[in-house]
Amino acid sequence: GGQLFNSGGAGYVLNRAALRLLVSRLDEPACGPKLKVFAEDVQVARCLATASPPVVPYDTRDELGRERFLPFTPQNHLTYRVPKNPDWYAKYSIGLKEGYDCCSTRAVSFHYVKPDLMPRMSALLYDCRLEAS
Repeated sequence: GGQLFNSGGAGYVLNRAALRLLVSRLDEPACGPKLKVFAEDVQVARCLATASPPVVPYDTRDELGRERFLPFTPQNHLTYRVPKNPDWYAKYSIGLKEGYDCCSTRAVSFHYVKPDLMPRMSALLYDCRLEAS
């Protein structure tokens, strides 16, 4: 099978034991200490998965199978449709949902959000108010 990992571009959630294990293994060859890659979330997953015993990703989707850790902005997720020739997102996703079913109402993070959009998203998602800018 392929590499299993949680999209981590916008941040990580690790328990203390997993974080200690990751830090203790950073110099091991399986963890690629000299690699220069843009997909560090894949490398973190590989590092943890090759530990003994292995640490594997947890399914972080909500009870309806909607994602909580999302690689795009909410707008991009709402309009995303799986292409005929699946892209990296479709290939890496399990049970990918489209349209309004894409995202959990308890989403934790969105990646690739520009700084000027962040306070507006925070206001809409957490404060239920729209601030004029």
